[in-house]
Amino acid sequence: MTGQNLATTAMVTIRGTVAQFSIGSNILLSVVVPPAPAPGPADVIVTTAAGTLTLTGAYLYT
Repeated sequence: MTGQNLATTAMVTIRGTVAQFSIGSNILLSVVVPPAPAPGPADVIVTTAAGTLTLTGAYLYT
């Protein structure tokens, strides 16, 4: 994922499941997408020191 202020990421969830992640830099985050019970769009929620951002339907399980 790319964005801003990602160096302070504390948690990433995808479709309500906590995802493993590693911080590459302040603008780059690598996320391991957890398996889903069914295909379809999934919200991605990123929590950093600056707050929480919900990316509605940002990931599509196929």
